[in-house]
Amino acid sequence: MLFRTFRTMLISLTLLSVWLSACKRGPTIDVRGEGANDRKDALTRVERDIEERYPTVQHLDIKALEEKMTANKRVILFDVREQEEYDVARLANATRLAPGASLSDLEAALGEQNADLKDVDVVFYCSVGERSSQMAKKADQLLRERGAHGVYNLRGGIFAWHNAANPLVDAKGSTPYVHPYNDKWGELLVHRDKIATSPRK
Repeated sequence: MLFRTFRTMLISLTLLSVWLSACKRGPTIDVRGEGANDRKDALTRVERDIEERYPTVQHLDIKALEEKMTANKRVILFDVREQEEYDVARLANATRLAPGASLSDLEAALGEQNADLKDVDVVFYCSVGERSSQMAKKADQLLRERGAHGVYNLRGGIFAWHNAANPLVDAKGSTPYVHPYNDKWGELLVHRDKIATSPRK
């Protein structure tokens, strides 16, 4: 009897573990061909998946960000990727914030910029939007309390930006390259000859 109870509990815990893993899953990649449009379509599916899992986060598309930047709207950009990704390429004037950074880390980064957030749009981005959506969700209340006009995840992240041939920079200036995060995620990048895993020498 005791063995049967123990076995039932073990099976229940295993099923619970599988269910929790499924709930915590990240976006899935489904590139259905080798062409540029296949890769763009796959990234669009990833974007939709992220938006469904972060319904309280505002998602800003790259065209809207371009318009804000062109119109000289006040925008603060945070790059929520690892240092090696940031070193290869980033959006101009973006400040790196480590994935999983605390609100104290964010406040310290804002303090370094002497950032007055009144009427500012704060945009977080990463490779495709997963890490930056997590950060936007975590930071939304704090930033709005400090006067931010909007708090956004950049839809499709730096991959969508790069796929649209928008400008990126590194420590040396303008760069055509972007970090793929890893081989699997790099499949979402259209410009196959512009992928780099280390900064230019």
